[in-house]
Amino acid sequence: AAGVKMSVVHGRRLQLPDLLSFDMGGTTAKGALITGGDARKVYHLEVARQHDFKAGSGMPLRTPVIDMIEIGTGGGSLAHVDARGTLRVGPRSAGANPGPACYGQGGTLPALTDANVLLGYLHPDHFLGGDMLLDVDAASDAMRREVAVPLGVSVARAAFGVHDTINEDVARAFRIHASERGFDYRRCTMVAFGGSGPVHALSVARKLRIPRVVFPIAAGGMSAVG
Repeated sequence: AAGVKMSVVHGRRLQLPDLLSFDMGGTTAKGALITGGDARKVYHLEVARQHDFKAGSGMPLRTPVIDMIEIGTGGGSLAHVDARGTLRVGPRSAGANPGPACYGQGGTLPALTDANVLLGYLHPDHFLGGDMLLDVDAASDAMRREVAVPLGVSVARAAFGVHDTINEDVARAFRIHASERGFDYRRCTMVAFGGSGPVHALSVARKLRIPRVVFPIAAGGMSAVG
């Protein structure tokens, strides 16, 4: 909710009244609609939707909250090939310990962060402002073993498949959330933040036909600032 409030602030200062607040961190992605310069508020919500994020497939709660949708997708989401030979990303997460393979802390399974490092969206020498060096070889080995070889594709193609699968999952969830509220993304602006949000924002925006994306300063810590 703190990040949504910061999105409201940015929208008012930039005179952009209709926004999609998009936050993606290590384990979850969240979307909230801002209309007329303020976040939508509701007195009931549904969490943990199971069937393609459709209404009625989750747990109903009654409490005054900012209207948000949350899905189990983030930088730690693990990629694998299921029994049908289909690429899956999440809901299992690498967590902080051991974390993605590129963290060099003993993780052997490829996570979304590993895919983004291999694709060049994250620079291995500038992670956390350069305080933490990422192991590109470990990311490549994990992606090759768990995804590329089972699918018969290159490591780069496997990494892009992981990256784009997450983009489509997020876009699909946001589409359903907006359609249930009669909101048209084509006339709004996205504000992207969180540790993983800015990496995926433009691709998600293209899928939703959002014409403008705002990247705040210190986007990775915007929720904490809020």
